[in-house]
Amino acid sequence: MSMFLVVWIVLGLATLTAEVVGLLSNGRFPTLGDVLSFLMRSRVGRWFVLIGWVWLGWHLFVRSGVPGF
Repeated sequence: MSMFLVVWIVLGLATLTAEVVGLLSNGRFPTLGDVLSFLMRSRVGRWFVLIGWVWLGWHLFVRSGVPGF
């Protein structure tokens, strides 16, 4: 198994775990939706979210989308 695949699986499981903990903690820990809502309140936060989406899209879809490029 490729090391990159292992890293993506670990990141996915960590994200899933954080969401489940947030949902089951009765408000003690924020969910991912709460974190995004907090970030979207300010202009700087919106820029961070936009840059994060661009980075994620580039690394997941553009670089691996066309074989040979």
